[in-house]
Amino acid sequence: MKIIKCLLLFTIVSMSYKVCAINSTIKKKYPYTLLTEDYGILNENDLAVYARGKPLRPFNLENSGAYNYWQCFPREKVTVFLEDMGYSSDEL
Repeated sequence: MKIIKCLLLFTIVSMSYKVCAINSTIKKKYPYTLLTEDYGILNENDLAVYARGKPLRPFNLENSGAYNYWQCFPREKVTVFLEDMGYSSDEL
């Protein structure tokens, strides 16, 4: 029974790793789409969806055209705050 639990846990972890991770194969397939590390939040579909039908090209700050690029940040470096503007939810 213990072996089955270990195998199940290993299978779940390995599947989840493949679902939400950008590995070296994906980075080679879409070399310019991801500007920073993905911090485990992106998958291949995230990079592929904006690259379909377009030739790949490096990021250019002055002329990126219709290309979309991903830049991710570590969760520890992101701050979310809410400023009360005096509106109620009924007014939206």
